[in-house]
Amino acid sequence: IIHDKFKYVFRALLGILFLFSASAKLIGIDAFEIYLFSFGWFSLGTAFLLARLVIVAEYVLGLLLLTNFYPRLAFWGRLAMLAGFSLFLTVLAVKGNHDNCNCVGELVNLNPVQSLLKNLGMLVLLLLSAGIKPFRFRRKGLDS
Repeated sequence: IIHDKFKYVFRALLGILFLFSASAKLIGIDAFEIYLFSFGWFSLGTAFLLARLVIVAEYVLGLLLLTNFYPRLAFWGRLAMLAGFSLFLTVLAVKGNHDNCNCVGELVNLNPVQSLLKNLGMLVLLLLSAGIKPFRFRRKGLDS
């Protein structure tokens, strides 16, 4: 059994990774938008919107993981993102794509296989942090 303090450390590391990834994508948002558009699945406007939604989702989940508010939502949201992105990366790897997947923007050049390994490490951190209790803050009234 892992103590909650260690679980929080794992969860905080994961939250920091999410915030870093979202920030890296935001810094190079043009490249991320064009990368999404390059598959031909979306119009340019939809690719722009999707890029921003992914970045916002990563920021929100990163903050939830770091602050330990709504730990279940953060856990399941992150698990869903990991599963979705890993499925996408698997398809790219099977097709023989060796280009930067923009998973960490342009700051870190990862091909789909390397990014799948990164996702596996993130999954391990997520599972090690499972079952953590949310932080509780006591409210003090004005008369205390």
